[in-house]
Amino acid sequence: MKVLVTGGNSQFAQALRESNRSGNIDVEYLNREELDITDFEAWNACLKKFNPSVVINAAAYTNVEKAEDEEQLALAVNADGAAFGALACERLGCKYIQLSTDYVFDGKEPIPRTENDLTNPLSSYGRSKLKGEEKIGEVNSDAVIIRVSWLYSPFGKNFYKTMVKLFQKGDEVKVVNDQIASPTNAVELSLRLLQAIENGRVKKMSGLYHYAEKGEVSWFDFARGILDRLPVTCKLTAVDSSVFPTKAERPAYSKLNAERFFEAAGVTEIDWEHSLDECMKIELK
Repeated sequence: MKVLVTGGNSQFAQALRESNRSGNIDVEYLNREELDITDFEAWNACLKKFNPSVVINAAAYTNVEKAEDEEQLALAVNADGAAFGALACERLGCKYIQLSTDYVFDGKEPIPRTENDLTNPLSSYGRSKLKGEEKIGEVNSDAVIIRVSWLYSPFGKNFYKTMVKLFQKGDEVKVVNDQIASPTNAVELSLRLLQAIENGRVKKMSGLYHYAEKGEVSWFDFARGILDRLPVTCKLTAVDSSVFPTKAERPAYSKLNAERFFEAAGVTEIDWEHSLDECMKIELK
């Protein structure tokens, strides 16, 4: 079985390389220069060349702040590009998996969100990802869309890596405590996706799924978890999000209810703190 992963230099793709170090699954990674996902013909040519059984689209416009000024570009990548991939897979008979986001919700109710809950994105980024979900559904009813929250890993740019660098400097670090969700270790996510592909469950999955780790925390709680695991001394202070004004509004509460995913995929859940421990083991290699 061959798996094709777009966004070959993305955080998720790097995490998947780590989780597939044994090489149990044949994975081909394509970066932006090798596949422009906003080009439908490029999708067709690529799928015919590699003939994958499963395609995971990890290519995305992810700069939440810049998307407020570049919404059309975000839509071109996150909506049109995603739909082109789904349509190409539908025509050529391969499974399409799209990564999406908790930012499709407004976070105004402190209740874990299910796949059936109403969406109401607050930002251009969130709107572009939701539009992608809608367009995928229009062209490929067999596609799998997986929403995740607060993706981090030892790879790429993310909150975890930023905190580690700041804590190692030893200065005071201020982190917001009024946004709550569940951190998602990209390596653990990719590992479970590969397991679901290997056990054949992915073939039977379709539609929307939420992936989340057990527990919910604020960004401050997550930062505290990171700091407690580092051999450093640093002052960590909780602050309101108004201390760090941003162009893009974030949901205050976006914990995802992931029961449907774990039941369908036939894989085990992991607690966010255990997942953080696993991430730090990779850092120590």
